Amino acid sequence: VSTQSTGRFCQGQLAQYYKDFAPNSELAKLENTEKRYTWLMNMLEHYNKYWAKIFPPSWRMNECICEEFCFKTREKLIEILEHTKSTLNVAVLKRAIKKTLIFERELCNMFSNMNRGYEEPLSVDEVDIDVGVNPRSAEAIKLKYLR
Repeated sequence: VSTQSTGRFCQGQLAQYYKDFAPNSELAKLENTEKRYTWLMNMLEHYNKYWAKIFPPSWRMNECICEEFCFKTREKLIEILEHTKSTLNVAVLKRAIKKTLIFERELCNMFSNMNRGYEEPLSVDEVDIDVGVNPRSAEAIKLKYLR
């Protein structure tokens, strides 16, 4: 099967997402980051109910859908952050980051048998948002243990 065909199918499955979270829509705000992730999980339930039996498991269509979703969501969140630099609410940003880490962990667990060797994302408690320190650096580890 061609990558182009599977890509088109994945984009088709995400068409409603593109509409619901279009720029300038109420849902296209940083405060609604968690709703993006909920949307995908609901869509995957729909996929598993209606489409999963049609495609061979080796095609990994659910993984393709998630990958496309993640790429597009990353692009959109970057755009949102660039447009709200001067008015960004740190509490909203911190919540969005925490929800994103939780979502990443859910996806890693969902696809763990397919992604051997993938480094598990940091836990929510390991993220040091306030100082912008790399959470894996010696400084961040020191700060963690000083708390």
